[in-house]
Amino acid sequence: MEQVVCIDVSIYMGALTRGKSYDVLERDVEKRQVRIQGDNERIRWYPFYCFAMQGDELLRVESIILEDIVRNPYCDAVEITLNVMLGERETKRWCYFLTPAYVYQMFENPAGTPLTVGRHGIFVPVLTEEEIQNAVRYLETHNMLEECTLALDG
Repeated sequence: MEQVVCIDVSIYMGALTRGKSYDVLERDVEKRQVRIQGDNERIRWYPFYCFAMQGDELLRVESIILEDIVRNPYCDAVEITLNVMLGERETKRWCYFLTPAYVYQMFENPAGTPLTVGRHGIFVPVLTEEEIQNAVRYLETHNMLEECTLALDG
């Protein structure tokens, strides 16, 4: 029986688990979906984008290192380094977290130049270790970690 691996739980929290293999009961190429039995024991159709073929390597977060001290959780920015596993290979990735108030204060004395935050900047309402962990977990379970972080080595 064909198997697929969940790479994005999407809106199916409780029915799919990232990294888990599922038996494909049926495939509809035209509608781009597979029929599987989810973790909740329900058999239903799921979109292709939630899965990769068996054997594809998933990026898994091993640890999160805050590179700066957060001085004000409501108005600050912090860089982080992620220790991740890609299959059996350990690697590092980087991004930064910031609050909307931190960006807003940059415009208090307008200099007439635009501000960019780049694609590795992630906004959170409050800058705490718990909020950062929740955000990283969200990016990981929705298969967004690679596009939102920068690889630091090979």
